[in-house]
Amino acid sequence: MRMMPLLPDGPARLLGLLLAGCVPPLQAACVVSATGLAFGPVNPLSGAPVDSAGTLTVNCAETTAYSIALVPGTGPGGLHEMTSGPDSLLFGLYVDPLRSIPWGDGSGGSQVVAGSAGPTGSAHTVHGRLPPQPLARAGHYAGVVVVQVTW
Repeated sequence: MRMMPLLPDGPARLLGLLLAGCVPPLQAACVVSATGLAFGPVNPLSGAPVDSAGTLTVNCAETTAYSIALVPGTGPGGLHEMTSGPDSLLFGLYVDPLRSIPWGDGSGGSQVVAGSAGPTGSAHTVHGRLPPQPLARAGHYAGVVVVQVTW
């Protein structure tokens, strides 16, 4: 296998290397942290939803405006999925404590959350709901939610 140089040989290569060396590395202006949702033990025969809450916190080096989007899940209506082996449970993530406004990417009636944070940070509560799922099987369920923060 023959390796091809990324830049041409000669003066053009030297100029390309010099220019590449002059660009400072990009620094992240903000850092995002999260606490997970824990729904705890669930009785699938109760017929009642189970609620939980987590927190997304944004800290920025200097006061910075941002928006937080949650990538919609693959379930009906954008619900997210947790799995335990071959079994799965659906859950929703919401902006409000009443769990009536889905937190998403702005599509399908969901909302994106905006804010502003500096070094002390700004926290946002993520309200979760596990709707009744009477056919759920016992297990330890876990899932991942993709968070997109734009500043």
